[in-house]
Amino acid sequence: MLALFDGVLAVCFLAIFLMPLAALGGGFFALFWRRNWPVAAVFLAVLAAVNAWFLANRRMIGLLQAGDWPALAALLEDRVFNGRVPRSLHVGLLANAYLATSNTDGLTGLEAFIGKVRPGLAARHALAFGIPHLASDDPAAAEAWFASRLDERGLRDRGWIRWNRAFCLVQLGRLPDARRELDAIAASRDPVLAMLSLYLGEACGGTDPAAAAGIAGARRALARRVPAERMQRLCAEGGGNVEVAALSDLVGKAARWLYGGDRA
Repeated sequence: MLALFDGVLAVCFLAIFLMPLAALGGGFFALFWRRNWPVAAVFLAVLAAVNAWFLANRRMIGLLQAGDWPALAALLEDRVFNGRVPRSLHVGLLANAYLATSNTDGLTGLEAFIGKVRPGLAARHALAFGIPHLASDDPAAAEAWFASRLDERGLRDRGWIRWNRAFCLVQLGRLPDARRELDAIAASRDPVLAMLSLYLGEACGGTDPAAAAGIAGARRALARRVPAERMQRLCAEGGGNVEVAALSDLVGKAARWLYGGDRA
C-alpha cells in the first residue's frame, strides 16, 4: 500500500514538473526548474515524513485494517500509559478499541488517566468517554457528568454531549428541562443529531399542542432537506462518530419515525 501511495505521488509530481518540457522545450524547462526547485525539495521532504510515519506505525495500521481490536488495544495501552506524552490519535483509537470490545472498565480508566495527564485531550474525546456514563444505571450521575463537560474549553462534539445530557434529563423525568435542550439541538447542522433531538423531543413532548406542532413542522422540514437515502448512509457510516454506532437501535427507530410516520 505504501509503495502504491508513493508511486501515485511520484507520477503526479513528474507529470506536473515535466509538463513545461513537453510544452515549451528544454530552454524554458531549465529556467522553470531553477526557479521552482524548492517546491520539489518540499515535496520530497513531505514524502519522506509520510513514509517515516507509516513505517513507524505499520503495526498499528495493520491491526486496524485487520479489525483486531484486542491486539490493537494492547499495543495502544503501552503507547498511551507507558509513553512520555499521550497522543490524541492513540487516545482516540484506544477509546474506540475499548468500545469495540465492550471494555467499559478500560474506557473509564483511560478517561481518569487522560484527565490527570492531559485534561485537554479528555475534552477532545469526551464523546467516547461519555458512552459508559450514558449506558449506566445512574442517570443522575450521568447528567451531572455531561453537564460538567459542557463548561470545558476545547470540547468537541458539544451538540452530542448536550443531547446526552438531555437524554439523561428524560430518564430523570425532568421533561421541561429536556425539551428546552432538545429544541435548541434540533437546529443542528448534523442531520443525525437533529433527527434524534426531534425524535426524543416528541417522545417527551406530552400533550402541549404548540410543542407537538413545532416538532411536526421541524420533522417535515428535516425529511425534505435530507433524503432518506442520505440519512441512511449517514447513519450507517457514522462519520467517525462513535455514538451513532453505540445508539444504532435508537437511530434506526428515529429514522423510521422521520420518514415512515411511526410515533416516537
